[in-house]
Amino acid sequence: MAVDDFGEDNGTTMFRDFLRHFPRARVEDYYKDGKWMMMQLEVDLALVVQHRRDASAPDPVPLEDIPLPELPEQHRRPALPKAPPTARDYARSGQAPPPALSRRPPPPAPPP
Repeated sequence: MAVDDFGEDNGTTMFRDFLRHFPRARVEDYYKDGKWMMMQLEVDLALVVQHRRDASAPDPVPLEDIPLPELPEQHRRPALPKAPPTARDYARSGQAPPPALSRRPPPPAPPP
């Protein structure tokens, strides 16, 4: 992740620039799983800038006046549980499998 002279990464700077043009933007829409959605930011910024230009909107506030956004907390996803060992795993390790794995199904009944 590239960091500029002020300690900001490119995504933070681009989001602040987007906020200049569209103050209702929400961080949660552009920052997911600890990463900025750069393509979405680029497209939305270009779209809003062009709409403002077409509407002859006043100049946006300077970038220096836009505060750094508070990034949402990252929630770690719990690890998936490991699959229980199979009879093959026990055979490879040399350990005796538990009784439930060592039982074989009964043979089919002979036809009457």
